Amino acid sequence: MSTDAGSPITPGPPRSPDLPRLRGLHIRRIRVEAPELEHFRSSLADRHEAVEFVVETEAPVPVRAYGPALFVGDVEVDQSERLGDTTWRLVALDTDVLRPHALIRWGWMKDPEEVRQNTQFRYEPENGE
Repeated sequence: MSTDAGSPITPGPPRSPDLPRLRGLHIRRIRVEAPELEHFRSSLADRHEAVEFVVETEAPVPVRAYGPALFVGDVEVDQSERLGDTTWRLVALDTDVLRPHALIRWGWMKDPEEVRQNTQFRYEPENGE
């Protein structure tokens, strides 16, 4: 068996390419229902509520391997769907880990902390929860 004696490739500095800035954000609690599965129990079966984040960006979000994510404090919210050219919906299923008044940052899924974009938004739960 042979091995490659070449030098390892040194990765470049982390960056968050081409991600447009956030122009708006709307947060609300929503009802969720677990899908009915024939042979398995859904991991969502005990969840009946989630937090929905609808974001408006300054430009379209480009397509890449990892999608966009919000970072609510240290919590990555990456369950997303594109609603329009500049509108995305992200859903946090584990609402217990979201802390009131936490800074919301914007980036790509799995982005290191140093490349996430700061926003002017904070997580303010509905009804002062």
